[in-house]
Amino acid sequence: MTARATSWRCLAFLTCLCSVQVSVAGQLSAQDIDAPGSYLLGTATTGGTYHPVGVALSTLIKLKLLPQFGIDLTAVNTDGSQENVGLLRDNEIQFAILSGQAGHEARSGTGDFAGAGPDDNLRAITTLWLSTDHFLVRDDAVKSGTISDFLDLKNRPVSLGREESSTLIENRALMSAFGVDVDQSFDLVELGYAESADALAGGRIDGMSVSGGVPIGAVQEAFDQLGGRAALLDVSDEQLASIDGGRGLWQRVVIPSGTYAGQDRDIYTIGTPNILAVRADVDEEVVYQITRTIFEELEYLHGLHNTTRQISLDNAVNSLPLPIHAGAARYFEEKGVVLPLPPVQLRPDLLVRYPSVEQARVAANQGAVSMFAGTEGDTSTRVAAELASALASGGSGVRLLTTNGGGIDRNLTDLLYLRGVDTAIVRADTLNYAKDQGIYPTVDNQVNYISEMFPEEVHLLVSDDIGDLGDLAGKRVNLGAADIGSSVTASVVLSQLGIRAEPTFFPPRVAIAKLEQGEIAGAFFVGGKPMPLLKEIDGDSGLKLIAVPAVDYFGSYTAAEIPAEDYPNLMEPDALVPTIAVRTALLTYAWRPDSPRYEALASLSGALFDTLSALQESGFHPKWREVDPTSEFAGWRRFPPAALWIDDNEGTARRIATEGRLLIEQDRTQRAADSAAEPPLTGAEAEEPAEAEAPAIDTDVEEEPQGGVAATLEPETPSATAADEGENEEAVDAAVVPTTPPAEATPPSTAEPAAETSPIRNGAALGGGAGLGGRRTDGQAVLPRPAFSNVPTSGVNAPTF
Repeated sequence: MTARATSWRCLAFLTCLCSVQVSVAGQLSAQDIDAPGSYLLGTATTGGTYHPVGVALSTLIKLKLLPQFGIDLTAVNTDGSQENVGLLRDNEIQFAILSGQAGHEARSGTGDFAGAGPDDNLRAITTLWLSTDHFLVRDDAVKSGTISDFLDLKNRPVSLGREESSTLIENRALMSAFGVDVDQSFDLVELGYAESADALAGGRIDGMSVSGGVPIGAVQEAFDQLGGRAALLDVSDEQLASIDGGRGLWQRVVIPSGTYAGQDRDIYTIGTPNILAVRADVDEEVVYQITRTIFEELEYLHGLHNTTRQISLDNAVNSLPLPIHAGAARYFEEKGVVLPLPPVQLRPDLLVRYPSVEQARVAANQGAVSMFAGTEGDTSTRVAAELASALASGGSGVRLLTTNGGGIDRNLTDLLYLRGVDTAIVRADTLNYAKDQGIYPTVDNQVNYISEMFPEEVHLLVSDDIGDLGDLAGKRVNLGAADIGSSVTASVVLSQLGIRAEPTFFPPRVAIAKLEQGEIAGAFFVGGKPMPLLKEIDGDSGLKLIAVPAVDYFGSYTAAEIPAEDYPNLMEPDALVPTIAVRTALLTYAWRPDSPRYEALASLSGALFDTLSALQESGFHPKWREVDPTSEFAGWRRFPPAALWIDDNEGTARRIATEGRLLIEQDRTQRAADSAAEPPLTGAEAEEPAEAEAPAIDTDVEEEPQGGVAATLEPETPSATAADEGENEEAVDAAVVPTTPPAEATPPSTAEPAAETSPIRNGAALGGGAGLGGRRTDGQAVLPRPAFSNVPTSGVNAPTF
């Protein structure tokens, strides 16, 4: 680089001697360029516009700023924008003329600069002029009169600029926005501007695209040689939007009728800015003085080169792809120029970064994994969103696309049948129920779990006159909205405990309102504590939370407690309500190891475990602290790459679990201390609350011949009449689940699915069980709730992923 820089200095010196700068340059020596206040301006080759404009700018600065401020600027030849970016990065030059596209790609680390990464040291001083794009064909190729006609020249010879020229680079990016890979779609003939005009007139090429200040001599030459048979093409507003993609690199330019002899109408085309760029570390005062001099000496500049006539305060900050240098911004603010917002670092259109649509499509899907959570506002939805954010910022290479599913029970159906579903958070009782009741009898062969997730507590909210769960027998109890997993949980709990109640299926907020109005006696809610919906209930509502005794259903539940600090509006101070929590797991379809989805999910598995420690920190949902990567989801097979991670990182996995438990205990201690620090209650409020007793279960209930007692049949929907709601009819015998699960769950098969199919089919087959509402072959009845109402019919076969 040192030798190259020395040669530029010599060339710059000779250029000064041979130009209009001779009176000033004659006083310089090569050593002066290294002096404080001396800077280099990168331009391009001598045949284009960059070099003469750069010489004009450096001449102005030498004459106006060198004598008074000691600021010197010397123009040097380079290969153009692409090289200028690298020279600026290496501090071989401090100023440069850049194309808007080169500035954008350098700033974002894309395109030709993807390997170097984003350059945060680039700043803009001003827009200099617009390079106007000219798309020229012979008139026999014109159909729509727009750039579409150029794109239709498939497999035909066209010229889009010399090899490695800025014109060719810009045309690649521009046409890729239409899904055109110029190397594949055209027979590229890499010619300069004048050569392109001759080739078009001589029939050796069928189209040419050139860019520059209007008029471009090569375009006029083509019109002259073709004798009026040349045609300039428009770019429509829709096409402009597609090309630019919100980047602000291209804008509307009109070439007035008659600009070129033979051009008989206005041409609505596009243009990109050329800018004066500078390193961010150049002194603010230096940049301020250069900016001030440019705009206060425009008349002098106009006399040096015609292109500088486009420089004006009105256009100074338009379409800048780089942040404005503080020195330039100070001058513009003094002149009342409204500065644009700093460019936001967005990931640009993939077609800017990749030369073909197919490559862009592959890149867009690389590492992308979808995840179905629950409904809006529930625990699974929040933790899924937090995981997606953590993976995006952690450089894992995994892009997690989260979706609110139709409910945590519907997630299982979607995982098996819906195209594009890679993973889903599913509750254990839902999963076990689907297998046990024959809804998906082979589901244990079709799904794996990556990790057990967080338990979700069962909240039983009742009116003040209910003492314990046994008091709900014969009363109206809301199990949860239709197609919501809490309905399965509530049904299992009531059936296992032998509580015969009249079920309703209102949405959560409606259920709370009906509880407050006395229309129902209780309502089940399942979610990670504290549930925001329950915290919103007024403390004078007359509602409270009561205990839910332990039940067993294929290991779906764990013991849990709800402390008063979680719901001070629903519980007495210092009270502790025992309950159960539903285990959940992150499931994936059991893809074959040779499938692309298997590889993507393997990446997700490692990224999830690697991120758990960070997700346990404050600010994220406290349920992350309860995720234990070492925990096994009983009766189900772990996804092999996830199991391998646990085996290889057993110490890390145990540390994550231990730290999570410590954080939970610290939080509990802190909340207890905060509660103790509150002012003591006085008067009647200071009475000690009665010690919570374990709920007494009403055992005076008629038993079913099959050995179980059920929730009622004929569940009421929210459309029931007011008269029906007011009646409290005797409960009717209904179907039940087994009061105890089998002694040992059937171990999952390790067989791989026969073929890679999409989760719409994914090998799922119906049958093998009575389904809901009937009786199993062992004589035991199924739950009364019509869960999984959207299960596809037997024989559904979906497209592959």
